[in-house]
Amino acid sequence: MFLFHSKFVVVIVVIFGLSGCGSLQSMFSSSSEDGELNVLKQELRTIDEGNSRADGRNKMIWEMIATSDHICEQYVNDMLHDEDQTFPFKDKASDALGAKITAAIALRTFDQSNANHTLFASTHIEQPAQAIRIALAKTITRTRRLAKIQLKARLGGYISEYSVKQALMDVADYHDSCSARFAAIELARVNTMQMTAEKRNASIQALIELRQKLMSEGMNTRAVQQKMDALILDY
Repeated sequence: MFLFHSKFVVVIVVIFGLSGCGSLQSMFSSSSEDGELNVLKQELRTIDEGNSRADGRNKMIWEMIATSDHICEQYVNDMLHDEDQTFPFKDKASDALGAKITAAIALRTFDQSNANHTLFASTHIEQPAQAIRIALAKTITRTRRLAKIQLKARLGGYISEYSVKQALMDVADYHDSCSARFAAIELARVNTMQMTAEKRNASIQALIELRQKLMSEGMNTRAVQQKMDALILDY
Protein backbone atom coordinates (compact mmCIF):
# COMPACT_ATOMS: atom_id res chain seq x y z
CA MET A 1 0.00 0.00 0.00
CA PHE A 2 2.89 2.32 0.90
CA LEU A 3 4.64 1.40 -2.37
CA PHE A 4 1.51 2.21 -4.39
CA HIS A 5 1.15 5.54 -2.54
CA SER A 6 4.80 6.40 -3.26
CA LYS A 7 4.40 5.65 -6.97
CA PHE A 8 1.23 7.75 -7.09
CA VAL A 9 3.06 10.68 -5.49
CA VAL A 10 5.95 10.32 -7.99
CA VAL A 11 3.50 10.36 -10.92
CA ILE A 12 1.82 13.50 -9.56
CA VAL A 13 5.22 15.19 -9.12
CA VAL A 14 6.27 14.28 -12.67
CA ILE A 15 2.99 15.57 -14.12
CA PHE A 16 3.30 18.86 -12.25
CA GLY A 17 6.97 19.00 -13.23
CA LEU A 18 6.13 18.61 -16.92
CA SER A 19 3.39 21.19 -16.63
CA GLY A 20 5.87 23.46 -14.95
CA CYS A 21 8.31 22.97 -17.86
CA GLY A 22 5.58 23.99 -20.27
CA SER A 23 4.87 27.07 -18.22
CA LEU A 24 8.58 27.90 -18.07
CA GLN A 25 8.90 27.49 -21.85
CA SER A 26 5.92 29.78 -22.38
CA MET A 27 7.39 32.26 -19.95
CA PHE A 28 10.80 32.26 -21.65
CA SER A 29 9.19 32.44 -25.10
CA SER A 30 7.04 35.34 -24.00
CA SER A 31 10.05 36.99 -22.39
CA SER A 32 12.02 36.68 -25.65
CA GLU A 33 9.17 38.21 -27.68
CA ASP A 34 8.80 41.02 -25.15
CA GLY A 35 12.53 41.65 -25.40
CA GLU A 36 12.40 41.94 -29.20
CA LEU A 37 9.38 44.25 -28.95
CA ASN A 38 11.22 46.45 -26.45
CA VAL A 39 14.24 46.66 -28.78
CA LEU A 40 11.94 47.71 -31.64
CA LYS A 41 10.24 50.32 -29.44
CA GLN A 42 13.68 51.71 -28.55
CA GLU A 43 14.67 51.89 -32.23
CA LEU A 44 11.50 53.84 -33.04
CA ARG A 45 12.02 56.07 -30.00
CA THR A 46 15.56 56.81 -31.20
CA ILE A 47 14.16 57.99 -34.54
CA ASP A 48 11.68 60.32 -32.82
CA GLU A 49 14.33 61.73 -30.47
CA GLY A 50 17.10 62.10 -33.05
CA ASN A 51 18.40 65.35 -34.53
CA SER A 52 17.06 64.31 -37.95
CA ARG A 53 13.99 62.08 -37.87
CA ALA A 54 14.18 61.68 -41.65
CA ASP A 55 17.73 60.29 -41.40
CA GLY A 56 16.64 57.88 -38.67
CA ARG A 57 13.64 56.78 -40.72
CA ASN A 58 15.78 56.21 -43.81
CA LYS A 59 18.43 54.25 -41.88
CA MET A 60 15.82 51.83 -40.51
CA ILE A 61 14.03 51.43 -43.87
CA TRP A 62 17.21 50.84 -45.87
CA GLU A 63 18.36 48.22 -43.34
CA MET A 64 15.00 46.47 -43.73
CA ILE A 65 15.24 46.68 -47.54
CA ALA A 66 18.73 45.14 -47.45
CA THR A 67 17.48 42.27 -45.27
CA SER A 68 14.45 41.76 -47.55
CA ASP A 69 16.72 41.70 -50.62
CA HIS A 70 18.91 39.05 -49.01
CA ILE A 71 15.89 36.85 -48.14
CA CYS A 72 14.34 37.37 -51.59
CA GLU A 73 17.57 36.49 -53.39
CA GLN A 74 17.54 33.09 -51.68
CA TYR A 75 13.80 32.65 -52.40
CA VAL A 76 14.24 33.37 -56.13
CA ASN A 77 17.33 31.13 -56.30
CA ASP A 78 15.40 28.24 -54.71
CA MET A 79 12.51 28.84 -57.13
CA LEU A 80 14.77 28.67 -60.19
CA HIS A 81 16.69 25.59 -59.09
CA ASP A 82 13.80 23.49 -57.79
CA GLU A 83 14.10 20.05 -59.40
CA ASP A 84 10.36 19.38 -59.19
CA GLN A 85 9.07 19.53 -62.78
CA THR A 86 5.39 18.97 -62.05
CA PHE A 87 3.11 21.49 -63.72
CA PRO A 88 1.59 23.80 -61.09
CA PHE A 89 -1.92 23.72 -62.54
CA LYS A 90 -4.19 20.81 -63.34
CA ASP A 91 -3.93 20.21 -67.08
CA LYS A 92 -6.93 19.78 -69.34
CA ALA A 93 -8.13 16.20 -69.16
CA SER A 94 -8.05 14.21 -72.39
CA ASP A 95 -11.52 14.05 -73.91
CA ALA A 96 -13.30 12.25 -76.71
CA LEU A 97 -12.58 15.01 -79.24
CA GLY A 98 -8.86 14.98 -78.47
CA ALA A 99 -8.76 11.20 -78.91
CA LYS A 100 -10.65 11.47 -82.22
CA ILE A 101 -8.27 14.11 -83.57
CA THR A 102 -5.21 12.10 -82.57
CA ALA A 103 -6.64 9.00 -84.28
CA ALA A 104 -7.47 10.98 -87.44
CA ILE A 105 -3.92 12.37 -87.62
CA ALA A 106 -2.50 8.87 -87.31
CA LEU A 107 -4.72 7.66 -90.19
CA ARG A 108 -3.48 10.41 -92.57
CA THR A 109 -0.18 8.68 -93.25
CA PHE A 110 0.25 10.03 -96.81
CA ASP A 111 -0.73 13.68 -96.25
CA GLN A 112 1.98 16.32 -96.42
CA SER A 113 2.47 17.92 -92.95
CA ASN A 114 5.06 19.53 -90.75
CA ALA A 115 4.81 19.43 -86.93
CA ASN A 116 6.97 22.57 -86.75
CA HIS A 117 4.37 24.59 -88.67
CA THR A 118 1.32 24.02 -86.48
CA LEU A 119 -0.51 26.95 -84.88
CA PHE A 120 1.41 27.04 -81.61
CA ALA A 121 4.58 25.14 -82.52
CA SER A 122 6.74 28.18 -81.81
CA THR A 123 5.36 28.46 -78.28
CA HIS A 124 5.95 24.83 -77.34
CA ILE A 125 8.02 24.44 -74.17
CA GLU A 126 9.50 21.15 -73.02
CA GLN A 127 9.45 22.10 -69.32
CA PRO A 128 6.43 24.36 -68.65
CA ALA A 129 6.90 24.28 -64.87
CA GLN A 130 10.46 25.60 -65.19
CA ALA A 131 9.36 28.24 -67.70
CA ILE A 132 6.70 29.48 -65.27
CA ARG A 133 9.21 29.62 -62.42
CA ILE A 134 11.57 31.68 -64.60
CA ALA A 135 8.73 34.07 -65.54
CA LEU A 136 7.71 34.47 -61.88
CA ALA A 137 11.31 35.00 -60.76
CA LYS A 138 11.85 37.68 -63.44
CA THR A 139 8.59 39.38 -62.42
CA ILE A 140 9.64 39.45 -58.74
CA THR A 141 13.06 40.91 -59.58
CA ARG A 142 11.68 43.48 -62.02
CA THR A 143 8.82 44.59 -59.77
CA ARG A 144 11.09 45.05 -56.76
CA ARG A 145 13.62 46.99 -58.83
CA LEU A 146 10.92 49.45 -59.90
CA ALA A 147 9.47 49.58 -56.36
CA LYS A 148 12.89 50.43 -54.94
CA ILE A 149 13.08 53.43 -57.29
CA GLN A 150 9.77 54.66 -55.87
CA LEU A 151 10.88 53.98 -52.30
CA LYS A 152 14.12 55.91 -52.85
CA ALA A 153 12.16 58.89 -54.17
CA ARG A 154 9.74 58.80 -51.23
CA LEU A 155 12.54 58.56 -48.68
CA GLY A 156 13.90 61.80 -50.09
CA GLY A 157 10.83 63.59 -48.71
CA TYR A 158 10.34 65.36 -45.40
CA ILE A 159 9.22 63.38 -42.36
CA SER A 160 6.06 65.51 -42.19
CA GLU A 161 5.08 64.32 -45.67
CA TYR A 162 6.33 60.74 -45.40
CA SER A 163 5.96 59.41 -41.87
CA VAL A 164 7.82 56.50 -40.31
CA LYS A 165 4.60 54.45 -40.30
CA GLN A 166 3.96 55.13 -44.00
CA ALA A 167 7.55 54.13 -44.80
CA LEU A 168 7.15 50.92 -42.77
CA MET A 169 3.90 50.13 -44.62
CA ASP A 170 5.72 50.61 -47.95
CA VAL A 171 8.62 48.39 -46.94
CA ALA A 172 6.08 45.76 -45.81
CA ASP A 173 4.61 45.84 -49.33
CA TYR A 174 8.13 45.62 -50.76
CA HIS A 175 8.95 42.55 -48.65
CA ASP A 176 5.60 40.87 -49.44
CA SER A 177 6.28 41.30 -53.17
CA CYS A 178 8.81 38.48 -52.97
CA SER A 179 6.33 35.65 -53.41
CA ALA A 180 5.16 33.46 -56.28
CA ARG A 181 1.54 34.42 -55.59
CA PHE A 182 2.28 38.14 -55.86
CA ALA A 183 4.32 37.59 -59.02
CA ALA A 184 1.49 35.62 -60.64
CA ILE A 185 -0.98 38.44 -59.91
CA GLU A 186 1.47 41.07 -61.18
CA LEU A 187 2.22 39.06 -64.32
CA ALA A 188 -1.49 38.78 -65.08
CA ARG A 189 -1.99 42.50 -64.43
CA VAL A 190 0.90 43.51 -66.69
CA ASN A 191 -0.28 41.25 -69.50
CA THR A 192 -3.81 42.67 -69.40
CA MET A 193 -2.96 46.33 -68.75
CA GLN A 194 0.46 46.77 -70.38
CA MET A 195 1.26 50.25 -71.65
CA THR A 196 1.78 50.41 -75.41
CA ALA A 197 5.16 51.49 -76.76
CA GLU A 198 3.58 54.62 -78.25
CA LYS A 199 2.00 55.65 -74.95
CA ARG A 200 5.24 54.98 -73.04
CA ASN A 201 7.31 57.05 -75.49
CA ALA A 202 4.77 59.88 -75.33
CA SER A 203 4.88 59.84 -71.50
CA ILE A 204 8.69 59.85 -71.49
CA GLN A 205 8.76 62.76 -73.95
CA ALA A 206 6.32 64.74 -71.79
CA LEU A 207 8.51 64.11 -68.73
CA ILE A 208 11.62 65.24 -70.65
CA GLU A 209 9.91 68.51 -71.53
CA LEU A 210 8.76 68.95 -67.94
CA ARG A 211 12.28 68.33 -66.65
CA GLN A 212 13.74 70.90 -69.05
CA LYS A 213 11.14 73.45 -67.92
CA LEU A 214 11.92 72.83 -64.25
CA MET A 215 15.66 73.06 -64.91
CA SER A 216 15.23 76.39 -66.67
CA GLU A 217 13.40 77.65 -63.59
CA GLY A 218 16.09 76.38 -61.26
CA MET A 219 13.81 73.79 -59.63
CA ASN A 220 14.63 70.27 -58.41
CA THR A 221 13.96 67.63 -61.12
CA ARG A 222 14.68 64.53 -59.07
CA ALA A 223 11.06 63.32 -58.85
CA VAL A 224 10.59 63.75 -62.62
CA GLN A 225 13.81 61.83 -63.30
CA GLN A 226 12.63 58.99 -61.02
CA LYS A 227 9.38 58.70 -63.01
CA MET A 228 11.35 58.66 -66.27
CA ASP A 229 13.63 55.91 -64.96
CA ALA A 230 10.62 53.84 -63.92
CA LEU A 231 9.01 54.21 -67.36
CA ILE A 232 12.24 53.35 -69.17
CA LEU A 233 12.73 50.25 -67.04
CA ASP A 234 9.09 49.19 -67.40
CA TYR A 235 9.54 47.30 -70.66
